[in-house]
Amino acid sequence: MAELIEIGEQQERVILFAASTNDSDDTEESVEELKELVKTAGAETVGTVIQNRENIHPGTYLGKGKIQELKEMVWESGATGVVCDDELSPAQLKNLEDALDTKVMDRTMVILDIFAGRARTSEGKIQVELAQLQYNLSRLSGQGLTLSRLGGGIGTRGPGETKLEVDRRRVRGRISDIKQEIENIKKYVPQALSEVPHLLVLNHENQGPIGFMGIAEQHLEMLFVADEERGKGAGKALLQYGIEQYSVHDLAVNEQNPLAKGFYEHMGFTVYKRTERDEQGNPYPLLYMKRGVERRNFP
Repeated sequence: MAELIEIGEQQERVILFAASTNDSDDTEESVEELKELVKTAGAETVGTVIQNRENIHPGTYLGKGKIQELKEMVWESGATGVVCDDELSPAQLKNLEDALDTKVMDRTMVILDIFAGRARTSEGKIQVELAQLQYNLSRLSGQGLTLSRLGGGIGTRGPGETKLEVDRRRVRGRISDIKQEIENIKKYVPQALSEVPHLLVLNHENQGPIGFMGIAEQHLEMLFVADEERGKGAGKALLQYGIEQYSVHDLAVNEQNPLAKGFYEHMGFTVYKRTERDEQGNPYPLLYMKRGVERRNFP
């Protein structure tokens, strides 16, 4: 029988930041749009920071002084993280996290979070890739004028098809394949739930069940939170209960899900091993994490 855990209402609070490199750009309008995306993802915007710059800083996106201002705003507002209106490079993301000592996200992460959530099972991992492909497909629009035409190919594409059209067709084909994979995996979910030794359900005092996790021999097998409850402390409440009551100390997370990895790191878990494929043999790299081990870096 599943165990129920009761919690109250919590919500993630974030500060939005952006850089404006042109007096005539639409940075303010874009930040307002990001605010709506953040709201859709279940978080509350508690402040915004926009810096006027000639160029984006290649290492930290913002300048040193603005980063300090942003850090002070995080402390004063009690924000749980910050969100950049642009797509950050891996180096910028890491440097900002080190400087701000808080969770750092960008627009792409918010969009993927809305569509895919924190993937932990094979179905979730595939849905992350699906969301990535859908996002990339939308970014292909409007680029036709800059993409050169390719020569015709028998059985590959129609005459005069542009590279844009080829990219769209390939992405749509992969989306179709992934949707089929998701349907196949769904057939095994009931069996997986019935076989997990400890199934714990998170029950909200007003809304009923909003999440659950599965534990087997101190290993976190799965952790799910309802989309509308993400960023409100539900995942933290579940995992903390698992750590305290069931001595959970290891888990595996999809490498393509930086939000989930960041969440587990915040909860004291460290990456100690990486594999190129998931446990079903699919091409989704996994990061294995434990509590109380030394961090390792992987290429």
